[in-house]
Amino acid sequence: MSFVHLHVHSEYSLLEAATRIKAIAKKTAEDQMPAVALTDNGNMFGAIEFYFACLDKGVKPILGLDAYLAPNGRLSRAQDRNEIQKPNTRLVLLAKSLEGYHNLCKISTIGYQEGFYYKPRIDDEVLKKHNEDLILLSGGLRGDVAQAFLSQGPDAALARIRALKEIFGDRFYLEMNRTGVSEWDRINPFLIEASKITGVSLVAANDVHYLKPDDQMAQEVLVCIGSNKTLQDESRFRLGSNQFYLKSASEMRELFKDLPEACDHTLK
Repeated sequence: MSFVHLHVHSEYSLLEAATRIKAIAKKTAEDQMPAVALTDNGNMFGAIEFYFACLDKGVKPILGLDAYLAPNGRLSRAQDRNEIQKPNTRLVLLAKSLEGYHNLCKISTIGYQEGFYYKPRIDDEVLKKHNEDLILLSGGLRGDVAQAFLSQGPDAALARIRALKEIFGDRFYLEMNRTGVSEWDRINPFLIEASKITGVSLVAANDVHYLKPDDQMAQEVLVCIGSNKTLQDESRFRLGSNQFYLKSASEMRELFKDLPEACDHTLK
């Protein structure tokens, strides 16, 4: 059976991803996947290019956004060192329709015009106002639910899941990743249990940042440029493995063979 990648970053995730838009469309078509999403970090700069690149290859384009969520609301600005260190979290938004696309554009615009503080940020107030015809994924390792679980524990993460379900209903999915990063060994079992408790469905993803495993180093160089670090610097940010590539449907099905429904939901 096939699979659809719903969490994919392109070169427009500036200095963080090394995946070219035309290459995403070409590889998806070659792998006979029916659709693919573009979910760049905080922006929709590549949306139009991506849309036409996918249509050219006979692939359905899904327009999305990996949105930054402000920890204390989009209008807040850190006033002391402790608050500055409190990180933004992420949520992945996907447009179901033209109206959904318009809401994505509104959300992106608000992030820049009202919420910008190092990054374009939004908050729950924005999501409540502009969620029509949008699908929500809980995001990758820096996703809002994953970070709540890692930093505050399962009760806080469950509370966050319920709050997001209140906004999005059955358009909300818990995103699982198996990219070889150790934190997922703790997060994924919790997500499976949380799905049973809350009724929020699971969906498989790979948080794509480059096209193939050999591109890992190129992606790390981009991050070094963006963070003013060197490859030799042990403190530099790393994704944590060479598994953040655009895997084939068969690879994703094998990776989630114990949870086929998580792959099925990508097609839905």
